[in-house]
Amino acid sequence: MKRSKYFPLLALAAAFNTSCIEMAHASTFPGAAGTIAPFSNKGHVYVATSFGVASTKMPTSPDFKAGESSNSLASSLSLGYTQQYNQSWDILGELSYNYFGSSSSSNTSKTSTTSIDLAEIGSYHLNNRWSIMGKGGMALLKANLQSNTKPSQKNEAIKPLVGIGALYRFNSQTSLQATYTHYFGDTHYSNGTSTVPVVSSFLLGLQYTFS
Repeated sequence: MKRSKYFPLLALAAAFNTSCIEMAHASTFPGAAGTIAPFSNKGHVYVATSFGVASTKMPTSPDFKAGESSNSLASSLSLGYTQQYNQSWDILGELSYNYFGSSSSSNTSKTSTTSIDLAEIGSYHLNNRWSIMGKGGMALLKANLQSNTKPSQKNEAIKPLVGIGALYRFNSQTSLQATYTHYFGDTHYSNGTSTVPVVSSFLLGLQYTFS
């Protein structure tokens, strides 16, 4: 029987296809040995630290007219607990401390803002490395106002937060994460109430999960 002239091409295509399948199986969700991690009810504690920028918009007031906003360096330190819900989803609870830097107004008033967050996070695995996240929770926002026209003032209030993010796994314990979080502060100053700024942060950092 005469061998087809296309036989070498078909053999090469078959070998390439086999290699792709093997690579796909090898690149599933990484466990200790790079294979798919079996479903487990066991939860894990993790820590994370992140750095980035925060946009702070002050409530409209005599010190911050027309809701002046400014950008500054920000940082975050988090402690959390992650629980695998199924092969695709993880549920996380997270407590974090955030520093959003200082913002200044045109009349030299200055405010430094921090928060303590308590959030619940849902994480969906796109593939073996990448996950996308959504979160919601509450934050204790604290604003320290220093003004040339009045004594220093410390305000704090509990406000809702929402956020989205993405996570890339280097291995089963170490991950790189990027998050965007919005804090629903006050848009207008009100006498007799504790007003805090509206804050949006974008942070990039590392997460370590304890086995």
